[in-house]
Amino acid sequence: MYSQIQLLADLLLSYVWCVLWTFFIVYFASFAGIPFPAEPEESYPSVSLQGIIFIVFAGPFLENCVLTGLIHQLRKKITTDGPVIIICGFVAGGLHSIVYVGWGVTTFLSFALMTRLYLRYRHRKGFVAALLLHILLNVSSILPMLI
Repeated sequence: MYSQIQLLADLLLSYVWCVLWTFFIVYFASFAGIPFPAEPEESYPSVSLQGIIFIVFAGPFLENCVLTGLIHQLRKKITTDGPVIIICGFVAGGLHSIVYVGWGVTTFLSFALMTRLYLRYRHRKGFVAALLLHILLNVSSILPMLI
């Protein structure tokens, strides 16, 4: 199996890819004149302690439980990892785009990489790896509201 160092390296590399993807999408959207929710002139909403707990811990845990269920259902019909990763990314991105289309585009890669981590490390380690990536991304997204 994979070592702890390899898991940490995969986690950090996935995090960097997600951050770069998000910056690219936001830059492209601003270049194209598409407004994003976090425009500089908009003030960030205040976040309560309960909101932080939900955004950082409860939300990712619940979403990863749903993601894990989707992965297991897809693996019954699809034996290769690639299509499962893409489908999970599209489903999660689509669900997030209900709130805002740009959010769905930026979360596609995040959930595809979470699915990849889950499939690579399987079962409990995979769930923890995907959950840690999800928590890191959510902490990054609320940092401007905390500072």
